[in-house]
Amino acid sequence: MRAWRFAIAMVVLMVVPAVSAGCSTGSVRIVSRAQAWAVAAREREAREAARAAKGEAERPRREVAVAAATEVLRRYVDARNEALAHPGDPAHDSVAETAGWDALNEHRAEVSAMSGRGVHQTGAARVQVADVFLVDLKGLPGVLPAVILDVCVDRSGVRRVDGAGREVAGVDSAMHGRLRIRVENTGPSPADAWRVTFVETAEGLVGGGGTCPAS
Repeated sequence: MRAWRFAIAMVVLMVVPAVSAGCSTGSVRIVSRAQAWAVAAREREAREAARAAKGEAERPRREVAVAAATEVLRRYVDARNEALAHPGDPAHDSVAETAGWDALNEHRAEVSAMSGRGVHQTGAARVQVADVFLVDLKGLPGVLPAVILDVCVDRSGVRRVDGAGREVAGVDSAMHGRLRIRVENTGPSPADAWRVTFVETAEGLVGGGGTCPAS
């Protein structure tokens, strides 16, 4: 009898720790999985928050770029008005402060042609509409940050006349109708480095076209 009791006691001593150990191990596995899920959820939330914060940070940068490019565009048109009213007079030509590349070369060619014919501009063109077509601020190697604008220039009050005040045909500006104008940040100072670099007619371009509102 005593031997049976001893045997039963030994079995109990062997089985109970094994069961307890199994439950404990199982509990650890369950807790670890739950913790992993919680960590994954927190990481996912952190990534989403980081993406949202980056988007919020990019938005002001984009808005600042568009505002700067639009302001430079208006200054460019004003500077051209002054230069074309006095073609050939460097004291009245500050277009180089707001333009570069093709836009500046085309302006100089126009001024030279007008000066050679004794023609000047009366009245002033003005920016009527400037819609954002594209903003690219990545600044990849060899690619300048740029804002591309779809623009309407109102030239309803502009005339090209000779020294006697007679209107001259065949010397109208290419800057009329709907235009696509590229404004690039030529660096290194973002505050004052934006320049109009390319001007082209927007009619027929992908994503462009349309007509300007009546003046």
